[in-house]
Amino acid sequence: MPFTNGSHYNNPEIDTLFAQAAQQTDENARKQVFSQIQRILERDLPDINLVSPQYLTVYSRAVHNHTTSPDGLSASFADVWLKR
Repeated sequence: MPFTNGSHYNNPEIDTLFAQAAQQTDENARKQVFSQIQRILERDLPDINLVSPQYLTVYSRAVHNHTTSPDGLSASFADVWLKR
């Protein structure tokens, strides 16, 4: 599942700021809250990416509706069909 808290980062201040951002309707105010979040995350550095995976996909003219979302190979294959 993408966007999980794999590092188990826990910061009540960040939680409060995310809640504020979710309720903020003013775009500039929301931007300021997210800037604050980024500064804290920069300082705490809860997750360091040591590996940059190379995402691959397949291609065939016979395969349709495959990898049509940003999820790539993690996406659902529910709409994939094969032209024969």
